[in-house]
Amino acid sequence: MEKVRAPLLGIVFGLLMIFTSSYLLLFTWKSMIGHYSLIVLASFFGGVLIVDFERSLKLVAGAYITSCIVVVLLYMLPAILYGEAYQGEIDVIVAITATDIARTVLISFPVSVFMSLLGCFSAKSFLENE
Repeated sequence: MEKVRAPLLGIVFGLLMIFTSSYLLLFTWKSMIGHYSLIVLASFFGGVLIVDFERSLKLVAGAYITSCIVVVLLYMLPAILYGEAYQGEIDVIVAITATDIARTVLISFPVSVFMSLLGCFSAKSFLENE
């Protein structure tokens, strides 16, 4: 049976959107359960779809780090667009958001990597049994 490869760009973009929305969920409504459940599910299914261990680690970690940068930019954007921000205010926004992200990254990034590997293992075992 022929292996069907999923388009990796779509998977990475989907992971980026889910990771970004989980951080926005965390910062907007302070929902830790929603944040961690989205991280776990997205990483697991990302690993299932990618299947290759090395590629899965690179793509999930890259999407995760990029989503952290996007969240900081999204929090700075209203102050920049309305022209109410000066350099000192932007520095404060970046410092506060980066500190909040750094606290959650210590737990959610290793969980993301572990779930991605678990998804790869389960996909490989499923493909071997066929």
